[in-house]
Amino acid sequence: MAQPIGNMVVKVGLDDTGFNRGIEGLKRQMRLANSEMKAAGSIYKNTGDQTKLLQSQMEGLNNKYKIQGRLVQEHRQRYDELARQKGKDNRETQIQARRLNDAIAVHQNLGRELQQVSKEYDTLSGNTSRAASVFSVFKKDSQEVSKELKAVYNSATETGKALTAIGAVGALGIGATVKAAASFEKEMSRVAALANATDDQMAALTETARHLGAVTQYTDGQVAEGMQYLAMAGYKTNQIIGAMPGLLATAAAGQTDLGVTADIVSDILTEFHIKAEDTNRVADVMAYTFTNSNARLEEIGQTMKYAAPAAKTAGVSMEELAAATGIMANSGIKADMAGTALRSTLTRLAAPPKPAASAIEELGLKVTDSTGKMRPLADIIGQINEKTKDYTETEQIRIAKQLAGQHALSG
Repeated sequence: MAQPIGNMVVKVGLDDTGFNRGIEGLKRQMRLANSEMKAAGSIYKNTGDQTKLLQSQMEGLNNKYKIQGRLVQEHRQRYDELARQKGKDNRETQIQARRLNDAIAVHQNLGRELQQVSKEYDTLSGNTSRAASVFSVFKKDSQEVSKELKAVYNSATETGKALTAIGAVGALGIGATVKAAASFEKEMSRVAALANATDDQMAALTETARHLGAVTQYTDGQVAEGMQYLAMAGYKTNQIIGAMPGLLATAAAGQTDLGVTADIVSDILTEFHIKAEDTNRVADVMAYTFTNSNARLEEIGQTMKYAAPAAKTAGVSMEELAAATGIMANSGIKADMAGTALRSTLTRLAAPPKPAASAIEELGLKVTDSTGKMRPLADIIGQINEKTKDYTETEQIRIAKQLAGQHALSG
């Protein structure tokens, strides 16, 4: 965190010492967090640096979100203790239940605010690592916090029951929480059925969904929905757990629906025989491609759907194919059109029919290395460019047609 001293902003970390433990200590930390945001905001407003202003707001909101998560946990523990000692109908217990409900609402609002500011920052800066700014789960300094937040929303149904005696107005807020909890349980039951999970595996999936729902911009219900799509793609429990962080990062960076993202990511993992635990690799490649080209995630996925099997057979990596996808998108060739062109070209280079073989011989292209493996696509394209640089436009078109085929000519 930070406190203003003159024109400086002094950082103060999230404190776990005895002095700052408990609700009152966390409230002191929240006041410090608010002070930091105000001080940093004042400095960057005066300098007119909107990017720095938004960045400081993201950092401040992320810290406040973590502190508020601990406040929710403290209120939860106090409510549970009062319920055990005095009963759920006791007035003091009901007052604490209201406080817990209010704390949960503040936590959720902070999450939405963080998501909105991060989107504004991405729009302004064109940042290619936007997922990392939103997902505190990927930050090393949040790992201990994440462990404590796993159980933040556990037993929401019990809290709802405790609040029913407060009255209609008080019960309205928790009603949505209870409904969400019931929906979450239903979603997780479906995940377990699709993944054929045991009771222990179901518990692990639920813990993961709760954890990611507490420390990312997504709710636990949305995480459960994403898990369903992976389970439908044939993923087992450990694979789902390993793949979810990367899946959420990709969806956040591309601002795409979780279901659509899950389909795209799982298809790419399957087509290139990539392990589910390496989903972050796919996330990084997809994020880089759609932030550095004129292609949306859905369009990249469509291209991959057509071209990935041929690329895998030819020994072309996912990264190479993604690069080719982005380059073609910048020339207006996208989605299935790009996929068809790449599939045809790769297939004809790997197992050339007569016209392609004739062009390869004419140009003296080296398509494979000494082991018989296809050379990198960039290397082959570079050779073609170099060999045909003195050709007329008509001759270049002829060579392209021979190598790629009539339908893939433009690609």
